[in-house]
Amino acid sequence: MCLRLLGQAPTDLGGGVIRITWLRETFDELPLSASPETTEQYARAYALSLMGGVLFSDRSGGSVHL
Repeated sequence: MCLRLLGQAPTDLGGGVIRITWLRETFDELPLSASPETTEQYARAYALSLMGGVLFSDRSGGSVHL
């Protein structure tokens, strides 16, 4: 699912949980020549990091559930 939605997946993906730091490092800056699909993937990653890190933060230690 992560690969389909974001175009890439972390090597330590387990239990449907992604580290927010991985999201921020991997999707830090949208390339200037990004395709519409890549732009959508970066937007999804940004939304996930916002939801997991700011809006719905919990004791998961900086992780967000897919």
